[in-house]
Amino acid sequence: MKRWLLVSLLTLPLFGQSFINDDCYQFKIHLTAYDSQSSNDSVAARAQGAVDASTSLGYVVGVADALDGQAFCLPDGFRAGELKQVVIRYFDEHPTILHESKVRGIRAAFTAAYPCPAPSAH
Repeated sequence: MKRWLLVSLLTLPLFGQSFINDDCYQFKIHLTAYDSQSSNDSVAARAQGAVDASTSLGYVVGVADALDGQAFCLPDGFRAGELKQVVIRYFDEHPTILHESKVRGIRAAFTAAYPCPAPSAH
């Protein structure tokens, strides 16, 4: 998982300042950039879409890695693609979150999908 965070940090300069300040709406566009491409797109546009999507996925995994066990509890053996789908589904189902920061939106998505078990009383 740390590998995804490293990839995300190394490719962050490709996004510039806009990625850093993205709200959930803009972040979802980046996260789904590769999925929404067609074969009619230019090679440069497809390459940029792949960079946008992979860097965004790295960001999602980095947030998951940083907050797992604190705000939410990820299941063992989860996959990055599953995390991506959880975030996209949450953003689609909760449009009011789209104006919030991407970290807040990702955290909300994971908290809803992967709540930590209640501590057992002894």
